[in-house]
Amino acid sequence: MIVFGAGGLTIQILDMLLGLHDETILVFSDKPTAKPKISEFLHVSNEIKDLETQLRQTDSKFIISHAGPQHREDSYNRLTSLGGTGLSLLSPKSDISQGAVISGDSVIILHDAIIEQMVTVGKGCLINCKVFIGHESTIGNFTEIAPGAILNGNVVVGERCFIGSGAVILPGVNLGDGCTVGAGAVVLSDVEPATTVIGVPAKKVIK
Repeated sequence: MIVFGAGGLTIQILDMLLGLHDETILVFSDKPTAKPKISEFLHVSNEIKDLETQLRQTDSKFIISHAGPQHREDSYNRLTSLGGTGLSLLSPKSDISQGAVISGDSVIILHDAIIEQMVTVGKGCLINCKVFIGHESTIGNFTEIAPGAILNGNVVVGERCFIGSGAVILPGVNLGDGCTVGAGAVVLSDVEPATTVIGVPAKKVIK
């Protein structure tokens, strides 16, 4: 299995990776000039040119273990174009309702996340520690939700969104594709695509 990324997120999921006793794990760094700390525990390669060969030798399975919505989508497209198959990694310390649907691959859900009934999570999403996603919410592909964010019921989040640490999204709010919600923001109403909002209550950042 290929783990693509060797930074902070890979350290966060290290315990889960080391628990995959039946897997041969090869970590590829997406920052070839850096020597990552994770190399103390797992073999790390900077030879990206060998990626296709290694995919073939490890049953073509991969986990995307870096952050950034667009960066995750780009890595997913690159690895699947080489014949890879994405795997999801769901922490056993998370609370995922049996009625929730993880609708795609390459999803990472970290410790103490709570995902309620009838929530749908798209492919490539990264849901961090202590995130709460309320009932009947939809999370679009490759969206990243930072630690401690709260999404109340019936929230719709588009693709490639970023929701910052401790942000609160009120019930029924829609977030358009590619939007960013700043840390600690409280979002009371819909957010247009490719828009950044910050503050309490959240307001659009005018560039």
